[in-house]
Amino acid sequence: MVRGVKNHTATTARPGISQAVRHVLREACALLLLPLAIYLFLSLVTRNPADPSWSHSGPVVLVHNLGGRVGAYLADSFFEIFGIVAYVFPLLLVWLAIRVLRSAPVAARSAYEPTLKLIGLVSFVLAAAALATLAGGPQSSLVGTGGILGKQAAGLLAGGLGETGAVLLLFALCLVGITLATGFSWF
Repeated sequence: MVRGVKNHTATTARPGISQAVRHVLREACALLLLPLAIYLFLSLVTRNPADPSWSHSGPVVLVHNLGGRVGAYLADSFFEIFGIVAYVFPLLLVWLAIRVLRSAPVAARSAYEPTLKLIGLVSFVLAAAALATLAGGPQSSLVGTGGILGKQAAGLLAGGLGETGAVLLLFALCLVGITLATGFSWF
């Protein structure tokens, strides 16, 4: 007797969350990310040196930051760590919200994709902060325009490769980071 072969992939449904629930969860995530991006942006652009922060001591009666005390601390932390590259983070949150809304099913993605995107994001932020440090310009803090990360990375690379070599390498790392994080092709 010949047994028939059943196609289990066509007849069995994937266990777990339904498509409708996934869609609602993606929308909820995007609806949380967008106001967070706006809040972070407003906190960054209304940063005031007199506001309470890790780098300011003394009594503060009036907080000027539109994000309140939390926004003042967030802005100070982002600028001290990343310098002017801090302004990229609200854009990243908006980009992430759009990606969440337009995301492909998990099975269609490579297992390495999230790791590569994270490596790309970290590479871009670090290289951009170091480039900001090397470019100089008006400094809003003791650590310079690239923040702590930019100052350390720029010092390390410029010490070994010279300023020109460091700029060339960092520019290439920015492009590689964008490619890995977004999948954008330059050629």
